[in-house]
Amino acid sequence: MPYPKKPSAEISPPRRHAPVRIRARDKKGFEKTVLFKKNIFRIGRDPGSDLHLEHPSMAACEILILREEERYLFTDTGGKTGACLNGRPAATGDLVHGDRITFGPDGPYEITFLVEGDRVDDDQERNLRALLSASRTINSSLVLDQVLEKVMDSVMEVTRAGKGFLMLVEPDGSLRARVARKIEREALDQKVIPASRSVIQQVVETRRSVFMMMEDAPSGAPRSMSIVRLKLKAIMCVPILSPERLIGVIYVDHDKRLTDVTKTDLKILEALADHATVAIENANLSERMLLAERVSTVGRMVSSIVHDIRGPLTGIRAAAELLAADAGGAKAPRLTRMIIAEVDRMSGMAQEILDFCRGQQDLHTSQTDLAVFLGETIEPLRDPLEARRVSLNLDLGAVGTVTLDTPRMGRVLRNLVDNALDAMPEGGLLTISARVEEGQAVVRVSDTGVGMTEEIRGKIFEPFFTHGKKNGNGLGMAIAARIVESHGGKVEVESAPGEGTTIRLALPLQPEPQAKDRAETVPVGAAAR
Repeated sequence: MPYPKKPSAEISPPRRHAPVRIRARDKKGFEKTVLFKKNIFRIGRDPGSDLHLEHPSMAACEILILREEERYLFTDTGGKTGACLNGRPAATGDLVHGDRITFGPDGPYEITFLVEGDRVDDDQERNLRALLSASRTINSSLVLDQVLEKVMDSVMEVTRAGKGFLMLVEPDGSLRARVARKIEREALDQKVIPASRSVIQQVVETRRSVFMMMEDAPSGAPRSMSIVRLKLKAIMCVPILSPERLIGVIYVDHDKRLTDVTKTDLKILEALADHATVAIENANLSERMLLAERVSTVGRMVSSIVHDIRGPLTGIRAAAELLAADAGGAKAPRLTRMIIAEVDRMSGMAQEILDFCRGQQDLHTSQTDLAVFLGETIEPLRDPLEARRVSLNLDLGAVGTVTLDTPRMGRVLRNLVDNALDAMPEGGLLTISARVEEGQAVVRVSDTGVGMTEEIRGKIFEPFFTHGKKNGNGLGMAIAARIVESHGGKVEVESAPGEGTTIRLALPLQPEPQAKDRAETVPVGAAAR
C-alpha cells in the first residue's frame, strides 16, 4: 500500500519592497542619489558607507537606516551635530516618503527619503501644479518680451536645468536667442552659443523634440564637439510650433549627473512649449493690433487737422484776394487783421494738439472780465450762425473777473459752438449765458439740437471719440476739458435725446479788486496773442 504523499507546503514568494532611494544634497549644488538595496543602510564619511559623504563634520557612520518589513527606522549614530527629522531634533524615528534628515543648524547636507511608488504620485502632482502655475504666469502678459521672460522662468523651474535659452525665428528665417538663464548676455550675442548646436539644428529641421542622456548612449556613439567640450550630461530641446510655422525652440541642458531626469521632463517641457506658442502668438497679435490702432489714430488725426486748417486757409485766401484788389482801400486794415487772426488760430490749434499729445498745458493768463470776453468772442459768430438758420441768444450778466488764457479759452468756446451747429443741422437756438453760482463763474452753452444718449454723454471726453460728425479727430472735447481743468475749472454735460445739450463751464472767480487796483485789470484785447 503506497504511502500517501505529504502535502507540500506552499512557499510564498519573497516580499518585494517598493524601490527606495536616499538622496543627499548640499548648498553648493552637490547631489547624490543611491538605491536602498539591503536591509541596513549606512550614511557617513567611511568609504564603505552606502551613501559616502566626505564632509569633515560627518562621522564615519552618521546615520543608520534599518528596514523591517515595510518599516524604515533611522538612528543617529554620529551624535556630534545632532540629527533633525523634518526640522525637529530626533535621535531615531520612522521614515516615510519625503522625510528630510539634516544635521544641526548649519549642517552641510540634507538627506531625503524617497519611496518610488509614492514618488511617482508626488512627481505627477508636482508636475501638474507646475504646469498650471506656468500656464497662468505665461498668459498673464501681452508684451512679447515679458512673455518670453515668464516662459523661461517656468522652464527653468520645472526642468531644474543647469542652463537654458529660448530662440525665436527671425523674419529672414534665422534663429536668434531672445532670453536665457545662467548664460552671459555676451555669449548669446556670439555665433558660438555654449550649447549643442547640432541638437538645435535637428529640432529645427525635423520639428521634433530631442532628449539625450549621455550616460545612456551606446559606447562609441558619435557625439558632437560641443557636447564633449561642454561636458554635457543631459539635453532637452523642443520646438515652439504653430499650425503654420516654426516660431522658435526652447533648449536646456545639464552638466551634472542627474538620476531623476526622464522623458517625463521632456513631455512637461513640450507642454510648456505649447503654452508658449499661444502666449507668443497672442503677444504678436496684440502688437499688430496696437500698431494698426496707432496708424489709424494718426490717420484720423491728420485727416481732422487738414479739415480744421482748411477753414482758416480759405478765409486767409479770400482776405488776401480782396486785399490785393484794394491794397490801399479802407478795408485793407480789417482784412490784414483777419489774416493775422486766422493764422494765429491755425497756430493755436496745432499747439493744442501737440500739448495734448505731450500731456502738458502751458497757460499764459491774465485777469479778464468774463462778460466782455464772451461778448467779444461770440458776437462775431452771429452772422455765420444766422446763415445756418441758428439764432444766437447772449445772456451775459455781471459776472466779474477771472484768470484766463484768452486765446485758448476762445478756441474752447468756438469748439463748443461748432459742436452745437453740428447738433442742429436744420437750425435752432444757441444760448450762451454767464452767471455767478456758489462763488464760481458759470458759463453755459446750450443748443436745441438732437441731444445725446447717456452712453454717448459718458464718452465725449474720451480722446478720439466722435459721434454724428463727418469730420473731426475726437480731440475737441478732450482738449477743451483739459484747458478748463488747467484753469482750475470743471466741465459738465447735460443732455438727453431730442432735448438738446448744455455744456456747463465752471471757473474760479477772482476776488473783487480794490478801487486802486481796478485800473490794473488787463483789457481783453491786450491779452490776445
